[in-house]
Amino acid sequence: KINKQIKMQATTKFFINKNKINLNIRSNVNLNIRSNINLNIININMKSFENNFYRCMAGHSHWANIKRHKAVSDLKKSKIFTKLSKAITTAVKISGIDGNSKLEVILQKARSLSMPKDKIQFAIQRAQGKNAINYESAIYEANGPAGSAFIIEVLTDNRNRTIQGIRKIFTDTNGSLGSQGAVSWMFIQKGFIVIKLNSMSEEQILDLSLDSGADNINFLEGEAEIDCTAQNLEKVTSYFSQKGFEILTSSVISVATEENQIELNEEDMITFNTIIEELDDHDDVQQVIHNVKNMN
Repeated sequence: KINKQIKMQATTKFFINKNKINLNIRSNVNLNIRSNINLNIININMKSFENNFYRCMAGHSHWANIKRHKAVSDLKKSKIFTKLSKAITTAVKISGIDGNSKLEVILQKARSLSMPKDKIQFAIQRAQGKNAINYESAIYEANGPAGSAFIIEVLTDNRNRTIQGIRKIFTDTNGSLGSQGAVSWMFIQKGFIVIKLNSMSEEQILDLSLDSGADNINFLEGEAEIDCTAQNLEKVTSYFSQKGFEILTSSVISVATEENQIELNEEDMITFNTIIEELDDHDDVQQVIHNVKNMN
C-alpha cells in the first residue's frame, strides 16, 4: 500500500465524444493514495451525464419560457393600455370630465386591468389644452373566410394609415375590406354591460336585472354580462350602478342575427383566428364584432 500525500495543480477540461466524456483532472486538492490509480483520465458514463445535462437544460428552458411568456403578456398589456388611453382621451375631448358617464366606465375598466394612474392622467391631459390630440372614430366592414363578416371599430389620428393597415390584414388572408353596408345588415345593435359581482347571490342579481329592464344576464367567474336594447343601455347601467355594482363595460355593440351566424371548419378557423389576432394587435382597433359562433 502506498500512503503518500501529493499535490497536483492545473485546470479541468471536458472532451465530449459520442459515447463518453473524458474528464482530465488536475486540481488543487490533497489526495491520499492507497493504491496505484491513474488519475489522469476519468471516464464518465454518458447516460448519467445526459440525465443531468437535460435536467439542467429543462430548468433553463422553463425559465426561458417564463421570461418569454412574461414578455408576451407585457406586450399585450401595453397594447391594451394604448387602446384605453385613446378611449379616455376621446371621451374627455367629447364630453369633458365632470358628469361624463362614458369616461367613468372606461376609467373603471382601466383600473380593473391595473392601468397605472400616471398613464390614465396622461391620457386625460392629452385631451386638454392647445396641444390636445384629436382621435376620430371610424367603423369598417370586411369579409373573411367562408362567409365570415367583420365590423371593426377604431379610434385614429390618421385614417389613411389605419385603413391601409386593416386592408392589408384582410388582403393577406384572402379577405376583403368592404364599403359601408357590406355586412352591417347581418347585425343588430344591442346594449352590453359587464358588472363586477359582489356579495349578492345570483338569484338576487337576476331579480334586479328583471327590474332594470335588461333582456338577459350571463354569470361568469366574478362578473356578469347583461344584454339589453340599445335604447335601455343608459337606464340599465345607471340602475346597477345605483345598486352599488362596479360597471366594467357599458356600450352599444353590434351582434349578428341568429340566421346570419355561421360555423367554420378547422382550416377556415385558422385563417379566422389569424385575422382576429392581427386586428387585436392593431393599436387603432377598439372593438371587433363578427358572426362566427364556434370561435376558439
